[in-house]
Parts: sequence; structure tokens; C-alpha cells
Amino acid sequence: QNLFDEIDRTKNLSHKSLQRIQTGLSAIFTLAKQRNLVQTNPVQGSRVEGRRTKPERYAYTHKEVLEMISSLRGRAATVVALAGFTGLRLGEIRGLQWQDYDDESLSVNRSVWRTHITAPKTEASGGKVPVVPPLRIILNEHRKSVPNAPNAFIFAGERKGAPLNLANLVRREMTAV
Repeated sequence: QNLFDEIDRTKNLSHKSLQRIQTGLSAIFTLAKQRNLVQTNPVQGSRVEGRRTKPERYAYTHKEVLEMISSLRGRAATVVALAGFTGLRLGEIRGLQWQDYDDESLSVNRSVWRTHITAPKTEASGGKVPVVPPLRIILNEHRKSVPNAPNAFIFAGERKGAPLNLANLVRREMTAV
């Protein structure tokens, strides 16, 4: 019986997780073989079975987005509004600068992962995203409360002006809600 089938049945792991386990085990046995601790790599040639399933996704309704926004304040409400009304990824939200916003649309020109500023994840991710009227109101109010030089990030950290770590925002401003 295939080792990976057994692991999958007991833990219900994704296909990608099983591939990572296989890669790790193979590397361990390759090293052991190089050091003459084993004669063969039992993982070599094995296949990872299991389905490549996509996680279930849920799209919030307009009403649900408005309820979330109304229960938050400040930056937290603005981040949720941006995510809810545009569908942008968190890295794309972190990468938005005031020069990307023209009252009608947002231009997605960069993405931020940890401290790395890169191009958007895919070519299709870049470009303009329309700004619906409720989001326009929220963004314009947010602009009044933060430094808004053209190259300033819409969500910037207070000390350095670098893109705000949204996990910290959640921890500081959203968990008490």
C-alpha cells in the first residue's frame, strides 16, 4: 500500500501537502543513501495520489460587507471595504498608493508580501479596478486622516510609512470587535 494514501486517509491532507511530505522524505532518504545508511530510497518513484481539490470559496453579499464595515472603525473598516468591494488580494491592498486612486478606479501596480514589493501575482491582476460609490466615500474619508502624498501607501505603518502589516491590523484593531 502506498504510504501517501495512508497519510491522506488519516489526516485528510491536500494533494499539495502530500507532495511536500514526499519531497521531504525523499530528500532525507537521498541523504541517508549518500552516507551509506540505507541501500535504496523507498520514496523514489512513488506517486502522490489524492484529488487536487480547490477549497470551497464563499463570496460575501453586499449586505454582509456593509455589516462588517459598520462594525469596524478607521483603517480596519477601510481595509474590509476595499477587500469586500474590489476582491483585491491582501498583498495588492497593501501595495496600493494614493497615486493609484483617482476617485473612479484603483490601479493595481504592485503587491506586497512581508517586506517585498513585487508586481501583481498575475498579469490579469494588474490594471484598473472600479471604485463603487460606497467605497469612494470610505476611501476619501480615510485620505483625510492619513498622509496622502502621491507615493504614500494608502495603508502605511505610522513609523516608517512602509506598507502596513494587515495581520497586525487585525490583531490590534479587529479582534476586540
